[in-house]
Amino acid sequence: MPHILLVSYPRSASNLLVQMLNLDEQPAVVKDAKRGYHFMPLAMLAMEQGFWQKPLSQWSEDKKERLRRAQREGFEALEKTRAAADATGTMAFAKEHSVLLLDPGVMNEYTFGEESERWKVGDGKQGEDNVTMLSDNYLSNWRLVFLIRHPAMSAASLYRVTADAVWQNNVDKASKLNYMRNSNRLAWTRKLYDLARDLGQDPLVIDADDVISGPGVVKLFAERLGMDPALVKTKWEPTSEEELKKKTPRAQRMLSTLLASSGLQRDKLAGDVDMAAEAAKWRDEFGEGAKDIEAYVRESMPDYEYMRERRLLC
Repeated sequence: MPHILLVSYPRSASNLLVQMLNLDEQPAVVKDAKRGYHFMPLAMLAMEQGFWQKPLSQWSEDKKERLRRAQREGFEALEKTRAAADATGTMAFAKEHSVLLLDPGVMNEYTFGEESERWKVGDGKQGEDNVTMLSDNYLSNWRLVFLIRHPAMSAASLYRVTADAVWQNNVDKASKLNYMRNSNRLAWTRKLYDLARDLGQDPLVIDADDVISGPGVVKLFAERLGMDPALVKTKWEPTSEEELKKKTPRAQRMLSTLLASSGLQRDKLAGDVDMAAEAAKWRDEFGEGAKDIEAYVRESMPDYEYMRERRLLC
């Protein structure tokens, strides 16, 4: 049974999609296994250590080794999820943002414009077009599927949440901008999609607007993945105060809309985006920061359209 690796990016409604898929009730999906963000500890450590502040060439060997250790631990966690599924004859389901899968050296080159060594983890060969830290052979163990959302929606939302106090953590503005520049870059997602095709896969693409609009496409998505479409849900109980307290302040902020919801919220649809009107709203809300958001969006639009043309439709 193929294991599923859902590639998303921040503020793309990925948690909503997972909620609708109802993974805990899906008989084909492994139980009691981590569902994603296996490399999040690596990403958080990188942020704390100044990954987005200066190139890797200026890092001490000790700092690099700490990052490599976190990278290995993330890979081992992902392997643990896959092994749990293999042991029970079920499918593993892991959700990872594209930026969490990327080779730190590749991001370093893009961000700071200097060459860097590759940071591959695990065994196997890695082709030139593979920008992840995982080998081609390893990625072939997973079926890559993709969630996209209009950049105007995701970029503005990410800018909004990273401005919150829970994101401060002594992280300077330049680092946050470099992080957002990479997180919002749909070229990374497109590269992973093309890589999946090169590996002989038939990667599915689902758009957040189709997720939010109703269960039709999500049910088809579930069926194509080998899950029971009848178990897809569109209503649920809002998260209780008791459960909310168990989550970190950062998780509460990032998941605030979903945690407070009881179903689909169609006011979150992108629809036909008027860029001039959106840019005016961003200037009112973010001031000078609106220029950064607009730059992210315009850079990513060709890649978004490329992916959207290939999305799953009922």
